[in-house]
Amino acid sequence: QQQQQQQSIPYRAFLRSHAVRVLMFTHFSHNWFHYTWLAWLPTYLTSSLSVDLTSAAHIALLPPVAGVVASAAAGVCGDGLVKLGVPTRIVRKLAQSVAFCVPTGFLAAAMQLPHDSQGSMLTVGCITAALGISSFSLAGLYCSHQDLSKRYASALLGLTNVAGSIPGIIGVALVGFLYDTTDDWQISLFLPSATLLVAGAAVYISQSQHDQVDFDTLDNSPFPPELWLQQRKVAVGKWFRRLLPWKREE
Repeated sequence: QQQQQQQSIPYRAFLRSHAVRVLMFTHFSHNWFHYTWLAWLPTYLTSSLSVDLTSAAHIALLPPVAGVVASAAAGVCGDGLVKLGVPTRIVRKLAQSVAFCVPTGFLAAAMQLPHDSQGSMLTVGCITAALGISSFSLAGLYCSHQDLSKRYASALLGLTNVAGSIPGIIGVALVGFLYDTTDDWQISLFLPSATLLVAGAAVYISQSQHDQVDFDTLDNSPFPPELWLQQRKVAVGKWFRRLLPWKREE
């Protein structure tokens, strides 16, 4: 039993780590941008830029293609800087700065463009570039888990991805609610993404950690809500045993 406990993953220690919480927020910000835009891009194109639905579906394929190109570039650039002797933490922060700050600039530019034929083409180009360049996170955020712990890198990624899945649950619905309320794509789609990208960049650049952490030596004891739930479980179990006659006989 002791050996099994030593082999268990210290998720509570992860959650108590400020460095892990920084990655969780960064992952949340990254995925908010991706999930909300990929979900609402066809609707935005048809309602705001007067693009027909078939063309909107084709245009919606451009950001993933741009993401593939940016991902390859991010890997090459990151590895090249490391080989030149640039500290890993600088490479990570630089890559994440590109992944968050450059797309914010493209979103700001897209909000200023007119909705005529030329402006619509430039808007599509800005949005495509923004979503594509955000894939530089692969050389920043997505490498940070192994910087913290090579042993638990996969578990850390799974944990931060839980935070990253929240925008898929609430973000897409919230954009729809805001648009129904305001009838304004800038308020519902552009500004929340830009705000979270700026906040995520600020948090990651200022507070991310890139030194190995021995999570096995950190506090992995239950959180107070867990202890409260365990007490309630015991109390409910005793209550059921009083109700069931065969349990009373035992």
